[in-house]
Amino acid sequence: MAQKFADEIIKAIVSKYYDETRDYIGISQIPYCELKLYRDVKRGRKQDVPAHVLQRMFIGTAAHKGMEELLLWYAKEKNAQFIPVDTESEIVIRDERGVPILKGHFDFLFIWKTGRKTGTLVDFKFIGHNHFRMIEKRNEAPAHYVDQMYLYAYAINEEKENPKFKDFKVTDCLLVMIDIDPPPRKEGLYIKEFRFRTNKKRALELIEKKIHLDKCLAEGMEPEKPFESPDESWECNYCDYYEECWGAQLKLKSKGKGKKLVPDELAKRYIELKSKKDEIEQQMEEVRQQITEMIGEYDAMSKDGALIIKYIPEKIKQKEEVDLDKLKAFVNDNEILSQVIKVKEKKTGGYHKFDVKKTK
Repeated sequence: MAQKFADEIIKAIVSKYYDETRDYIGISQIPYCELKLYRDVKRGRKQDVPAHVLQRMFIGTAAHKGMEELLLWYAKEKNAQFIPVDTESEIVIRDERGVPILKGHFDFLFIWKTGRKTGTLVDFKFIGHNHFRMIEKRNEAPAHYVDQMYLYAYAINEEKENPKFKDFKVTDCLLVMIDIDPPPRKEGLYIKEFRFRTNKKRALELIEKKIHLDKCLAEGMEPEKPFESPDESWECNYCDYYEECWGAQLKLKSKGKGKKLVPDELAKRYIELKSKKDEIEQQMEEVRQQITEMIGEYDAMSKDGALIIKYIPEKIKQKEEVDLDKLKAFVNDNEILSQVIKVKEKKTGGYHKFDVKKTK
């Protein structure tokens, strides 16, 4: 089978996310759930992110760089109404002893040519169309993005060591939301901006949150859950620790009284079935690994919930022949596994393919 360069691109995007580590909690993370941050650090893990979301994140990162370069070019070559001060710079927040406790990178900093000569801090968010339409409809800046900007502005205003910011003050923040997959529109672009003043009081509250988190990490003491129920925050529905915090519950992406529309007996039945499904999938994975060992690791792959076992005629000569009857018996001997998968042989092109798939 011909190699696909697209597969290498996907691997590169996924590897970049999971391989990159840092020894600090960034400014952009602090507005989120303290308990989740604690568990991530203590367990040395990152939030599991689907490949398509990682692709969108990569596009957003590239778009940030492109936007900053575009604005610098525009300010230099055209009659721009703003003067760039700095772009994509690392900023540090220190405690009273001067020890760094938070770090991050802000996007863009400028001064208007007319009006007050104070700085405006810009943060770009490149988001999907559905997310953009939701924010556009609500006409309200997401609180966690606003909190990030309060911290960036505070860090710039308190910076004493960087000469760029020594006599500089940020007074305004601009959160710019940009749709990365917009449909056609008769007028204008899918860009929404929110303007707000800096908020030192809120920034100090978030810094205290980080100080408390550091104390919890040092003492090995989990912070309390910041919510009384998972309905209080959208974060819970997307968190890997959902069941650890709330137990097995029916998760619905509905608002208000949505959960009350589901009868208790149906919710309970759904949870029971999900538990069985998780158990079966775990057993299937264990058997998949055993089957992989039987036929050679480089000839097996998992795709869309199915185990695809392939071998090339030239390669099979170099090892023991795979016995289809033996493989079927191996599956059928497993009481749970035999109820949910089947084995069959296909011949396509230069390949013989054994598919171990879920039954309908």
